[in-house]
Amino acid sequence: MKSKPSNQRGVSFLQLLVVLAIIGVLAGLAIPAYDNQIRKARRADAKTALSELANQQVEYLLNHSVYSTTFPPLGYGNTSTNGFYTLTLNAIGSTSFTIDGTATGSQANDTDCANFRITNTGARTATNSGNLDNTSNCW
Repeated sequence: MKSKPSNQRGVSFLQLLVVLAIIGVLAGLAIPAYDNQIRKARRADAKTALSELANQQVEYLLNHSVYSTTFPPLGYGNTSTNGFYTLTLNAIGSTSFTIDGTATGSQANDTDCANFRITNTGARTATNSGNLDNTSNCW
């Protein structure tokens, strides 16, 4: 009596390994790209905070004849709204101010746009983690 060949169905171990390898390669490419897009999106936190603070400084100057040297009168703390940037305020009486935003926490991995700055003249600059100008890519 001859045995009938069985119809094997399913996936072989080798096929499973090939599929897992492909998934691993795709994940290896996709995750860094995703992280980069997240960092780019978080830059809006610095831009918004610096722009709002600059507007608040102008209003403060109109009401008090000097720029504020601290954040509380401007309605801010020393971090941006979502906490991705540490803010620094430098005011010199009624003549000028600069507001800096430095990436912090997980956003510190954004080496392309690590520091943002806005001045009383409205000048906006940004530098990378090596303090080289990168304004055109960041603002």
